[in-house]
Amino acid sequence: MGLQNNNENESKWFDEICEHLGIHGETKNTVLLTIQSNRKILGHPKSFNECEAMIKQAFKAAFK
Repeated sequence: MGLQNNNENESKWFDEICEHLGIHGETKNTVLLTIQSNRKILGHPKSFNECEAMIKQAFKAAFK
């Protein structure tokens, strides 16, 4: 249950942060794919702030 709850939080945080940062559509999908492709390195965020940092890092990596 805890792991599923963490996944639900991560999904909710991802959507909220992308909306706040103005990341939509294909750009949002690219950021998500970048995070998923690097999951072993990035791990799973434990807080909203960690999730935001992960999204920003993935965005920079994807669109350098």
